[in-house]
Amino acid sequence: MVLLWVPCSGYAGLDAVLDNGRVALDGAIRGMENLESHEHGMIYYLGLDLHKVFSRSTSDIGTLIFQPYLVRRKNTHYIFSDVGQEDDQELIWRVANFNYTALSNGGVNIRAGHFELPFGLEQTMDSNGTLRQFTASDRAIKSDWGVSVNGVLPSYEYEVALSAGSGNTIDRSQSPYLFSGRIGSASHQNYVVGGSWFYGDVLVEKTITERRKIGLDLAYYFRQWMWLAEISIGENDQQNTVSGFLELSQQIPQEHLHLYMQLKHQQIKSEGWQSGGQFITGLVWEPYKNFTVSGQLLYSIEEIEQQPRSNRLSVQLRYRFE
Repeated sequence: MVLLWVPCSGYAGLDAVLDNGRVALDGAIRGMENLESHEHGMIYYLGLDLHKVFSRSTSDIGTLIFQPYLVRRKNTHYIFSDVGQEDDQELIWRVANFNYTALSNGGVNIRAGHFELPFGLEQTMDSNGTLRQFTASDRAIKSDWGVSVNGVLPSYEYEVALSAGSGNTIDRSQSPYLFSGRIGSASHQNYVVGGSWFYGDVLVEKTITERRKIGLDLAYYFRQWMWLAEISIGENDQQNTVSGFLELSQQIPQEHLHLYMQLKHQQIKSEGWQSGGQFITGLVWEPYKNFTVSGQLLYSIEEIEQQPRSNRLSVQLRYRFE
């Protein structure tokens, strides 16, 4: 009887987790080539993706998102310098937070844990684990540990966050911090506009970097087409900056294909203005359920002084075991 009771209780526990939720094992292999030096690099991802809505008889209490990933990198310092050492591995937290939603029917929620910082297009688009990225690199950090107040109302959405400023881990050695937020129109509409701010000291590889940003983002959806734009002004380490981003993309549902083109531009004032720009084109193809193939070409139009050219080709295979 004991041998029968143990697995049954285990399945009951799993059913309790999956009730009003979902769980998946997410794996990916990403290969990159620096088109200037012809060096190759690889990144391997394996992680858990758990979404669980906790409810009571009359309403939802909140949503738990838990996404720990083991990342293995090989030769990535030959491709770009901001990812890691020649060979390393670490546990990263893409998202790991609980959003308490029982206060006022979603109008005022409280989020605690590790979450994507509310700024610009990152707030409304899911780019975790994909080649297709937006503007987080300009702010030196994408996700952070902290708390936020957020809400979804009929005509607008908002999130205001106070966070640790140290990214994947909590490191108080140099007192980093971040105060960020975004207020925008409802994201389910065909035309979406938002305003954001980002203020604080970010800890990057044991060094504090100052970031002061305000930004405006736009999204327009028409049939299978999507136009995205974002512009921000501010300071990086007391140097004035202007950053811009444009994207045009098309969904082709019958082919399970998504095509996109991006243009990124940045100006930094350091004894005169310097400019840098990138043109990016890519695709995401889902030939089978839960399996995606992605490819992306990044071409540097112009480089800021003392930054190496970063022309590169990337390919990623990703599968979700659900």
